[in-house]
Amino acid sequence: MRGSRADRQILQRVLDALCRDPRIDATKVTVLVGQGVVHLRGTVPSTEQRILAEREARQIPGVVDVINEIVVASESPRPDRAIALDVRGVLDSDPAVYAGNVVVGVTNGVVYLEGTVPSEEQIQQACDDAREVEGVVGVICHLTVSL
Repeated sequence: MRGSRADRQILQRVLDALCRDPRIDATKVTVLVGQGVVHLRGTVPSTEQRILAEREARQIPGVVDVINEIVVASESPRPDRAIALDVRGVLDSDPAVYAGNVVVGVTNGVVYLEGTVPSEEQIQQACDDAREVEGVVGVICHLTVSL
């Protein structure tokens, strides 16, 4: 089954954006789109390029979410425990997020956030914070708004 027209347009726009940005070596990046969700896979030579690729994809109109599974090829993977500690530290130090009810788990570099926060904005901020931590290859956000 072929994707929707909107998904094909998003795919083309993401590919164009990645190829136009001279800061990103997108030659080994694969982009998939389904129901407005962009999946980035492949390898890049630096954490900065991984973050930039995700930012470029998020700026495309119609993108609902971005799942960034790009791996940084030139860096050795960080231990999950170190990533979890860093994510916890970033969440606890961000004044825009009340992370007291957030549980952080990490498996193979993928961060799992579970629990509750006071607002939708804080869900997005917590997920964005986690994505910025070195060694994170993806973020699965199971946060909900507390009542």
